[in-house]
Amino acid sequence: MNGQNLLIGLSHIDRKFIEESESDTVSGMKGTYDKSGQGRKLFRKPLLIVAIVALMLFLMGCAAVVLLHLNDLKIGERTYTQHPLYLEDGTKTPATEKVKEIISVQGVAESPNQQAAKEWYEFTKAYDIAQKYPDGIPDFTAPDAYDAYWVLTQELVDKVDEICKKYDLKLAGEGALLLTQAESRIPEILGIDGILKKDTSAQASYVGGRFYECGNFNLDYRVTVDGLQEVKVGYSYADKAYFSSWYLMIEEPESAREWNYTTKDGTELLLVKDAEYGHIFCDREDAFLHIQLGGKMEEVPNMTKAEMEAVAEVLDYSLKSGKVENMHALALELDELYRTPTPVDPEEEARRQAEFEAHERHDSFADLIADMRDNEDYFTRYSGNTYLDFWETMEYCLMDADGNGTEDLILGRNGNINAIWTMKNGKTAGLQGSWAQGYLCEGYIFEFAVREDGSHYHSYTSLITGEGMGEVSYYPSDGVWRYQKGNDIKEITEAEAFEIMNSYAHVELPEMKPVKDFPMN
Repeated sequence: MNGQNLLIGLSHIDRKFIEESESDTVSGMKGTYDKSGQGRKLFRKPLLIVAIVALMLFLMGCAAVVLLHLNDLKIGERTYTQHPLYLEDGTKTPATEKVKEIISVQGVAESPNQQAAKEWYEFTKAYDIAQKYPDGIPDFTAPDAYDAYWVLTQELVDKVDEICKKYDLKLAGEGALLLTQAESRIPEILGIDGILKKDTSAQASYVGGRFYECGNFNLDYRVTVDGLQEVKVGYSYADKAYFSSWYLMIEEPESAREWNYTTKDGTELLLVKDAEYGHIFCDREDAFLHIQLGGKMEEVPNMTKAEMEAVAEVLDYSLKSGKVENMHALALELDELYRTPTPVDPEEEARRQAEFEAHERHDSFADLIADMRDNEDYFTRYSGNTYLDFWETMEYCLMDADGNGTEDLILGRNGNINAIWTMKNGKTAGLQGSWAQGYLCEGYIFEFAVREDGSHYHSYTSLITGEGMGEVSYYPSDGVWRYQKGNDIKEITEAEAFEIMNSYAHVELPEMKPVKDFPMN
């Protein structure tokens, strides 16, 4: 061990711990605890000394264990413009320049897999296809073996071949979708039976994915771990014998948090929490695994360190796929399967209809509310989080929402409408719902609104006819306001967008009361 080893090792210690060794603070999950008011200083330089001693012991006695760090996976940066964000308090942020880190998911620094991915990334980043072909990209169809690389010209095919030869890697081969209709064939096709450990009580439901002839795959599941909210899990497997061009982008890398974690069965992992997703990395001798937690509209930004580790414990890191035989014939077979309508199971259809009638068709609003109280699982299953903690948090009021002269049941929280129920033919029936923000507008129009991550989305529906009145949207990814009605979509100005939204004046609701106070008899 020399000074350079020590400096390299210290570079992987979170800077805040070194800084705190010079102060009187201790970092934690929830913030910083100031000990100065206790009349004594417990840390300061001893903490730094402990860190150095521990690192020296590690370097001298544990050379066989190599801990993975995010910097080991970085292959580049991309500067982009963050378009204005429209915040929920009504303010607007200016456009700003930001940086995304490009992270490889094939192997660590200096490995052939990462070097190949980096070379491909840098080549395609500089490859301006529009400039090369100002009159339009010529018709070109790459062989199926290049499905994994998004190659639109022969020049790109040649570059893939050059990289494979240079780094002694093989083509990933033809690719195909693995939709839910083919879930039962995953063990046959890939040689794996799900992504969970066999001895776990966690549950996983398949969402969909894609695989390649070499056995590489990206499979999405929704996983439920005891005591935690369901989370979307994207499991990616990359065999190191093949060229994989996959990469991910870490937004706001300066705020990303990383730490090493060893599972109970001894698997070494790198866990990363960025502004949008959770990530789990596992570097094996034969393959590299990347597991992404969450997605758009998920609650992952709020996941704690302990919750991410709980999810990490239930996943299987020993999965090993293999080359898929007769890939082209299989791809054609699966494509035909997806085109064939899924037959309806009469018994299952009858069961669902009976369940629907039992829970949603009642003689009164009181009976409906009692059902929601006693069978919250049913309503959250089909309506997301709208009815979560229904009895403890939901409020109600009664008013004519659809203009037919009779009172409807409005359910909501914090000034937002979550659901409107009416009576049809003497039975309760759902009229409108919103998992985000919902408002009743003049003219018996319902506004469904989502203001999240600086975006705007508003749709307007007539409660009298059920007709869609139009949609207004803005997403910071491109900074463009749009208006859509039916299949007609057009770009509009910010002023036009707010003029449309302001034309739907909100109706003041009667006093909202806890559902617990509803006259149940």
